Amino acid sequence: MAKLVEFKQLPPRLTARWKVALDGHIVALEWSPDGKSVAAASVEGMIQIIANESGAIRQTLVGHKRGTNRVGWNDNRRLTSIGLDGAIRVWDTLTGEQESERDAGAKWADQLEWNAERSHLVSGAGKLVRLWDAAGNALHTLPEQASSILGLAWRPNAAEFAVATSRGVQIWDMAATVKATKEWAGAPTGMAWSHSGQCLAIGDQDATVHFWIIRGDHHLRMMGYPVKVKHLSWDAKDQLLATNAGSQVAVWDCTPPGPEGRTPIMLPTAGDASLVTALGFQRFGTLLAVGTDEELLQLWDVRKPKQPVAKAKAPGVVSSVAWSPGDTRLAVGTESGEVCLFATQ
Repeated sequence: MAKLVEFKQLPPRLTARWKVALDGHIVALEWSPDGKSVAAASVEGMIQIIANESGAIRQTLVGHKRGTNRVGWNDNRRLTSIGLDGAIRVWDTLTGEQESERDAGAKWADQLEWNAERSHLVSGAGKLVRLWDAAGNALHTLPEQASSILGLAWRPNAAEFAVATSRGVQIWDMAATVKATKEWAGAPTGMAWSHSGQCLAIGDQDATVHFWIIRGDHHLRMMGYPVKVKHLSWDAKDQLLATNAGSQVAVWDCTPPGPEGRTPIMLPTAGDASLVTALGFQRFGTLLAVGTDEELLQLWDVRKPKQPVAKAKAPGVVSSVAWSPGDTRLAVGTESGEVCLFATQ
């Protein structure tokens, strides 16, 4: 009879693989769909394409002269960016050449989001939102909003997207028709759809988090945060929402009937004087990555909230974290321009 062998699961870890020094605060960090490359954009405007395995810089893209704000991969080769020159640019990351350029509608252009299928792109510039197809053709320009566009997010499992302004949030469809509206006076600073597309979480300048539960049109407002809420991330099962909360991370239990009346789990990430500057759950796993302004990177298992399961020193104040498509590597960007990669298995 064959002997049954039990394999003990090893705890996660953070093992540094490589580090590259770029110019300027890293404002955007995005993995290619195949996980072979990381695109890093700096406040200076340039965009670097970095090889996952070696950390070699494959291409340096000119980017946007007045600063790049967002990037998003069209596919494994092409990358779209938007910046403060009012342009949307498409790049061939193998040759480093610009393929095309489109007018975003205003000089202050800082919102750019592909849908899950990468068949449509939505952009925000000033008070204008534009919808594009994958070939770069403009399909619709929404009516000018009453205030600047502060956030865009595609709704999962639906051909719809959310538009945030200081008047609240609207959901639009592909025909440029408003499907739903939730109004309040504020200044959204971050948005995250649940994976089911049934709940939209919005962080606000006034140190609150809004939950808009689409089914039933239910609206919750969570107060008491010590800082404005910029970073929000749902876990893979839509059970937990993690948000920055000063020197801690507040994790809301969103299992039915929802977070209303519940006290969030508080993760004590660092000293009282520090700030959480980036966070993100794994795409499919259970780990939460957290970065701080004390150059600290941590992995948390929210089921064990007393201390992180792994931690490492970052080369600067963490400005962004991005999990690889397979959840086994974590790319980290800093305010001083470093990009580094950690293996987590």
